[in-house]
Amino acid sequence: ASAGTLVWTGENPGSDVTQADITFGVRSMTPKTAMATTAFSRQLLAQSTVDAESVVRADLSKIHAIGIDLAAINGLGSSNQPLGLIKTTGIGSVTAGASGAAPTAAKITDLETANATANADEDGMKFLTTPAMRGKLRKIGKLDSVYASIPLWDQWGNAPGVGDLNGYQAMVSNQVPSTLTSTDTTNHDCNAMIFGYWPSLVIAEWGVIELVVDHEARPVAENHRVAAM
Repeated sequence: ASAGTLVWTGENPGSDVTQADITFGVRSMTPKTAMATTAFSRQLLAQSTVDAESVVRADLSKIHAIGIDLAAINGLGSSNQPLGLIKTTGIGSVTAGASGAAPTAAKITDLETANATANADEDGMKFLTTPAMRGKLRKIGKLDSVYASIPLWDQWGNAPGVGDLNGYQAMVSNQVPSTLTSTDTTNHDCNAMIFGYWPSLVIAEWGVIELVVDHEARPVAENHRVAAM
């Protein structure tokens, strides 16, 4: 939470400088449970030309992974959901406008400045936003009029879809909220943009995904019901 203090002193001060210890904060974590359930028939299992069980397993795994990502980015912290990054108190922010605003090079630069001012800029920082915002940034020129024809969102090397935004890698995800509240009816599609050092986003897991075949709660006698937790 805070560092120690450096004190300049003479060669032989005669007494110790004032002690200043580092201090630590605490982030509490409690387990949350997410579950999905589905059913498929024995006939499908026996007759399908694809491995039906593998398809179901893959689907359950994918929706769990997407759900965890969504919770990590924008989880409510209530209603049995984990607390997400956007809803965590104390996270710094840059206000584009009272009711949202069109993205500009200046505001994106302000995000970088805010992180540096908070001593939070680390090697490997990245942007994350929505696909709609990426499309918008591809149509906006850089700040300097000399480079006005070059879009803010440029391609990062040979990585299609990955952007170069102010010299940082930029990614997109539909997990980032695109329907933020705005009182301005002319600017109602408000998309979030996050900039930071992503390894500092902690996801704690107490165990792994479990697939359980439920032989009791079958809607039809011949069905398999599978629950994933």
